[in-house]
Amino acid sequence: MAFAVPSLSVAYRPPYYLCAVSEEALWEGLETAGLSDLQFPQLDVMGSLFVPTGLILSDEQDRRVPHFRPIQGFYAAIHQELTDAQRSVLPIVPRPAAIVRVCA
Repeated sequence: MAFAVPSLSVAYRPPYYLCAVSEEALWEGLETAGLSDLQFPQLDVMGSLFVPTGLILSDEQDRRVPHFRPIQGFYAAIHQELTDAQRSVLPIVPRPAAIVRVCA
């Protein structure tokens, strides 16, 4: 698999946040855990997440918008209970803080 499984010493509970190195790696992990058939709303595939850089950009009309940069990884959230076996093979991470989802 293309991701490291974190220590489960922290007590995680739904929603479980997952971070894999790519979308393909995420789906491989879900398949290994027997969860590849999950659909929204039980599975929320977020993809790339972004954090503010602190910079403010402006355009020709002087409209100002914050600048964001992507953080490494491909993210998803599972909104259901998982078995110990499923948790042991999934790339569960703490809830991302101060993130922005960019929808096109």
